[in-house]
Amino acid sequence: MDFCTEASNPFNSFYYESDNTGNLVWLPAAAPTFVVGTVIKGRYHVLKTVPHGWLCWDLQTLSEVIINMEPMLEQELNSMRINSIEQQPPQQLDTKPLIKDLNELVRIYPDPVQPGDWLNAHRFKVLQKIGNEHSSSVFLAWDSKKQCNVAIKINRDSVPFKMNAIREIDVFRTIQITDPSSPIQERFVKLYSTFRCDNGHVCMVLEPMDCDLLATLQDLGTGLQLREVKHIVRQLLTALDFLHTRCHYIHTDIKPENILVRHNSKSKWPKQVRKGLKQNCSLQQLFALEYDYDVKLADFGNSLSMHREPESYFHRIQTPPYRAPEAVMGGYYDTSADIWSMACLIFELAAGGYLICPKFDQTFLTDQDLLAQMFGRLGPMPDELRRGVYVDALFDAAGDLKNVFQPYCTIKQTLCDTYCWSERSADAFVAFLTPMMDYDIRKRATAAQCLQHEWLQEEK
Repeated sequence: MDFCTEASNPFNSFYYESDNTGNLVWLPAAAPTFVVGTVIKGRYHVLKTVPHGWLCWDLQTLSEVIINMEPMLEQELNSMRINSIEQQPPQQLDTKPLIKDLNELVRIYPDPVQPGDWLNAHRFKVLQKIGNEHSSSVFLAWDSKKQCNVAIKINRDSVPFKMNAIREIDVFRTIQITDPSSPIQERFVKLYSTFRCDNGHVCMVLEPMDCDLLATLQDLGTGLQLREVKHIVRQLLTALDFLHTRCHYIHTDIKPENILVRHNSKSKWPKQVRKGLKQNCSLQQLFALEYDYDVKLADFGNSLSMHREPESYFHRIQTPPYRAPEAVMGGYYDTSADIWSMACLIFELAAGGYLICPKFDQTFLTDQDLLAQMFGRLGPMPDELRRGVYVDALFDAAGDLKNVFQPYCTIKQTLCDTYCWSERSADAFVAFLTPMMDYDIRKRATAAQCLQHEWLQEEK
């Protein structure tokens, strides 16, 4: 059945060629641009634009396909493609709100595999569970073919979570085929391959990492040395600049859990350090030893293309402590939303605590408290920048927040009074963060501009 009217411009003259799985459909270079809602040849319902083409719903096979304009990418696409995922047509997708409590989520969607299970034709042996996310679980596994450990990310049994997995694979593919020889590729967690479990769950085989930055901060209870903060920030900003300017994606979920750490040359480390890694010892101790380590950007399941459709501009993005003001108000956002999140993350790395943290559970109280903290830390927001679908629910007719909140200190006051920084160190740090947190997204610093800031250049 058709979900919308066939496009007025018939495409009968175009030839569609698919591979033997029906996953990829190639179009000649002269093909027109298709808009969301178009049904091509009475069969392919356009869901969204993706790099180099369109993600479509095949009305005959009830599976997703990629219609691609560039046949020269066939080899790369085939290497990254997963088999068609059986799911309901777009109009029947599960639209129930996501469960916020992770323990409840795991209870409703139990892990599809257990330690000791073999996956993908007896190639991967599951060793242990190493991570829980809202849309997936992550397991350490042994690759019997390559004789090495890998991380396998398995989506939960829900259509929205499968869509997250599809989106993440597409972002990984885009990153890996965009200047594949660039050293910046090392700033991203590597996707090795994809497959489906026997029960239909989408699985991503990833490079294993040692830990994430959240575990580091929780273990320390305080911030890292500024030298280490700068080392981490340079790597992350380099990754974001590549993601934004070369791949044209917004990550939308920059936070410590999604920054992974990999220590290099472990075989050369002292025995007590290698033992400490296995026991999850303090990374501050490891950093202090000045051994080589990398941080990598991960978790692209919520990433959005810069060429996304207009209706997606108002989707709720970002974890509350890292949420940009334009996202709080339901306004237009772009790659600058990631820069705001980065500023919050950098403060957390340096100080050991949140810069902005909501204190309420109800949505609008949380949003109003976020804005109140922003206004306290950075000063009031100009009226002309208060735009978005939630503005009327957040502000009264006089332009004030509808609920009264306690006053919040500036960033400098917080650093000096709460974290005992010197005024000189606080001034230099605030000078670096402030351009990253401009309320006007047109004036907010880019990742490339941040990399050139004098604070980041010191002690390089």
